[in-house]
Amino acid sequence: MNCVEHSISINNRNIQIPCIGFQECPAHNDKDEKIVKKSSITNQTARYICPECSQIQGGHFFERKGSGAKVFSCHEKHNHDTVDALKLLGRWILDVADLDVTDSNNKMKNILLTEISTVIGTVFNKIKQNDISTDKVPPSLFSIKTALRLEKVNLKKLKDEYSFINLLNEQPKKIGEAIGICTWKSRHEVREKKNKLETPQSLEEYRSGFPVVLSNFFNGFITTIQKKKHEIVAKKRRQRGLLIKDFDETHSIKISVFIISMILSITFPGIDIWLTHIMSSICRKPKLLSSLYTILCTAGVVSHTQRHERRLKKVRMDKINPKERLQQGPNIWNVYVIDNIDFKEQSFAYGNIYDVTQATTHATLRMVFQFNLPISINSIIAEANSNNKQTFKIGLSQFTDNELQSFENKIYFLLQTYGTDFDVNTVHQELVKEVELGCKILSPNVVILESGENPCNNEAVHNACSMYFNDVSPKNGDNRNIDVACDEAIFRRLISYHEQKPEIRLLLGAWHTSKEMCNTLITIFSGYGIFNLAACIGVKYLDKLEKVTDYQATCRVLELIWVAVGISLNQIMKCKNKTFKDIQNENNYMLKVWYLYFCWCGFWIGHKIGIRYGNYNMQFDNLLAFAPLFPISGKNNYSKSVTHFIHFISKDPSLQLLLQHVCSVNLTSSGHFFAFDEALERFGVKYVKQNIGKNPGNDEDLKQQISSIQTERERLDVLLNEYVGEDIFIRSEHTIKSRKEALWNLVNQLVDAFNLIDSTTHEIFKDTTENNPNGFNNLFTCYELGIERLNNIHAQEIEKSIPINTKGRRIKNIKTIIIEQRKIIEKNRKEQEKITKRNEKIMITQQNIEEFDNQIEGIIKVNYKILIINNNNIIIITNILILILIY
Repeated sequence: MNCVEHSISINNRNIQIPCIGFQECPAHNDKDEKIVKKSSITNQTARYICPECSQIQGGHFFERKGSGAKVFSCHEKHNHDTVDALKLLGRWILDVADLDVTDSNNKMKNILLTEISTVIGTVFNKIKQNDISTDKVPPSLFSIKTALRLEKVNLKKLKDEYSFINLLNEQPKKIGEAIGICTWKSRHEVREKKNKLETPQSLEEYRSGFPVVLSNFFNGFITTIQKKKHEIVAKKRRQRGLLIKDFDETHSIKISVFIISMILSITFPGIDIWLTHIMSSICRKPKLLSSLYTILCTAGVVSHTQRHERRLKKVRMDKINPKERLQQGPNIWNVYVIDNIDFKEQSFAYGNIYDVTQATTHATLRMVFQFNLPISINSIIAEANSNNKQTFKIGLSQFTDNELQSFENKIYFLLQTYGTDFDVNTVHQELVKEVELGCKILSPNVVILESGENPCNNEAVHNACSMYFNDVSPKNGDNRNIDVACDEAIFRRLISYHEQKPEIRLLLGAWHTSKEMCNTLITIFSGYGIFNLAACIGVKYLDKLEKVTDYQATCRVLELIWVAVGISLNQIMKCKNKTFKDIQNENNYMLKVWYLYFCWCGFWIGHKIGIRYGNYNMQFDNLLAFAPLFPISGKNNYSKSVTHFIHFISKDPSLQLLLQHVCSVNLTSSGHFFAFDEALERFGVKYVKQNIGKNPGNDEDLKQQISSIQTERERLDVLLNEYVGEDIFIRSEHTIKSRKEALWNLVNQLVDAFNLIDSTTHEIFKDTTENNPNGFNNLFTCYELGIERLNNIHAQEIEKSIPINTKGRRIKNIKTIIIEQRKIIEKNRKEQEKITKRNEKIMITQQNIEEFDNQIEGIIKVNYKILIINNNNIIIITNILILILIY
C-alpha cells in the first residue's frame, strides 16, 4: 500500500520517498508541478527511493538539535542546486548530441532541439521584460536527477569528472600537448626552486619544488587510481571479515614524485634532479641493488617484490620443458656439446670464514646445436658407405707443405709491396684471402637441455651423456648416432663409454685443443728464448703467458713472434737467394730452431684459421701435423685424446662428410665461426652465468634454473633489445693494439742475431738453457719421436696389437724451462754480475792502495832526507851561536 502523503509523480511515474525525516529538506518539497506533482494514484506500482540513496543524491535527514539550539534547516546546503541542475542538464544535452546516428537517436535529437529552441525565445523575452516571478521555485536538483534516471540516463557519466573524461577521449593528444606546453613554460618556476630540486633535505621539501601544474595533475591522477584500488580492496576485506586498512596517501605521493622527477629530468636535463641522480648513483653500488629494487617497487615501476618474483619464477620453471624447443627433420644434424659449469657463492654463509669455505655448485651443462643441412642425413650416410675408410696417419701432408709455402710467399709479397709499413693484422688479412669459407648453412637452433650431475667422475659423465638418448630420439632415417663434442677432460672420460656404446661418436673440442697448442709451443721453445722474444714485444707478465691465462692475448703474442720470425727468415734467406726449405742445409742452428717455430706455429695458425672459417680440411690436416708435438712436450692426456679422436674420424666416412658440411658454429656474424666447445663456453657457460643469480642454491635448484634459462631469457630479450639494444649473440669487435713498432724492433734484433757467426751470443738469447749442441739435437729429432709415440698409443689402446705400457708417456723429449727457473737463473746471473763488479772494485781499490803506499813511502824518504839535512843545519847554527855567546 503506497503512502499518498509521501508519493510524488515525476514523468507520470509514481515515486515513493521516505516517510520520516525529510519534512524540512527542499529536495522533496518541490512546488513546480510541471515536473513534480503530488501523486493521487494509490493502485499504481511505486518506485521506491531508499534513505541512503536519497542522502547520496542531495537529500538530508532531519536532525534533532536539542533544547536551546536552532531549528534544523538544510536550505543553505541547497544554494547551488540551481546551478548544478543547469550544469547537469547541459551535460545531458551534450551527451545526447554525442549519441550514435540511429533513427531513434536522431528523433530524440530533433525533438530536444525543437523544444530547446522554443524555450530559448521564452527565456530571453522574460529576461528582457524582467518578468521573473519570485513565487515560482525551480525544481530541485534531486527532482531533475530523478526525472533523468527514470528515463534510464546514466547520471555517473554526467558528473563533472566524466565531462573531462569525455573531453580527454575526444582530444587526448591536444590535452597531452597542453600539459607538455605547461611543463615547458614552467622552467622559470623550476629555476627559482632549483635548490629544492637539487639538494633537498626531505622528500616534502623536494616535492615543494615541483611546478604547481605537474604536482596537482599527477597528485590527482595517482591518488584517484589508488583510491579506486583501495575501494576494491576494502570491499574484499569487508567480505572476508578482515580489518579494513586506511588509505595510504603517502604511497600515492611517492609514486607521483617519482613520475614528476622523470618528467623534469627529461624536460630540463641541465638541472640535477635529485631523485634521478641519486638513483644513478645507487645503480653503481651492487650492495644497494636490493634497495634500488625496493624503490622501484614502491614507485610501481616493478610490479611485485623480489620474494614474489622468486615464487613466480619457480612456477614458470616447473612448467618449462626444454625438449619442446628441439626440431626434427631428415636434414637435421644434432651436435651435442657437454661441459662442466660451476658457481661459487659471492659471500660466505653464516659462520666463521676461517673454518667455513665458500660453497660451490657444479653441474654438467648440456647443449645441442641443430644444423639444417642442404641434403638429408640418409643421403650423406649412403655416400659415405661408398667411400673407403682412411688409414690412421699422423704427421705432415701435402696440404701442410703447400700451406707453409703459401705462408712464406705471402710474407715475401708483403715485404715487396709494403716494405716495413705493415703489421700482424695485414699479415692475417693476406693469409685468409684464399681460404675457402665452409659451413655454408644457416645458424643452428641452439637448445640448452636439462643439466647433469657434477662431472667429477666417469659415472657422472656417462650418465649425462646417456641423457641425450632420452632427450632426442633420432628420427633421421638410418642415423642412430649421438655426436658429442667436449673438451679433453670429458673426452677422455667418454672413451670407455664409447667402447660400450659405439653409437656415441666423440668430437674433441677444437678450441680447447687450440689452447693446448699454445701451451705446447711455449713449452717446447721455452729453453730457446721464446720468453725473451715475448718480453721484446712488450709482454710483462711472462708467468701468465706460460700458463695461457688469457687465450686471446696468448694468441696475439705467438702470432706477433711468428710474423717477426717469418719476416726475419725471409730477409735472411732472400739475401742468399734461397727459400725456407734450404734452411735445413744451413750451419746456423738458431736459424733452424726458429724455422721449426715458424713451421709448427704455422700449423697452429692454420688450425685456428680453419676454425674461424669453418674449413674442415684446414682444421684437421693442421691437427695431424701438430699432433706429434703433444707427446714430446709431456702432454700425455692430449696425446691420448688426440690419437683417439683422429682414429674416430679416420674410420668413419659419414662423420667426415658431416664435418665437411659443419665443423664450426656460426652464431654471431657471417663468415666468423666458433668451435663447438668454444660456442658452448661463450654462449652456453657464459650465457647461463649471466642469467643466474649470484647464489644458485643446491645442485637440484641449479639444474632446474639451467633447464629454464633460455625461456627466462626470452622473456627479457624484447625489452632489452628495444631499450638497451642488447643481443647475446652480437658483440662489436674489440680494438687491439697492432704493436707495429715492437714487431719491427723484434725483426731487427732477430736479423742481427741470425747474421752473427754465433747467434747464441746475441742479447735477445741471453739466459737460454737449450741453445747448445745437445739442446739443438733434441729439438731437431723430437718430431719423428712424437710420431712414433703417437703410433705406439694407437697400437696399444686402439688396435690393441701390443700390450699397453704407460711407462714413460709423460717424459719430455726436450728440456724445458719454466718462468720460476728462468727467474732463478736471471737472479743468479745478476748476483754473479754483482759479485764480479764487487771483485773488480776490490781489485781496483787494492791497486790504488798499493800505489798510494808507494807514493807515501817516496814522500817519507824525501822528507826524511830533508829532515836530516835540516837537522845538520840546525846543529851547525846552534854551535855557531854558542861560540858567539862565549866570546
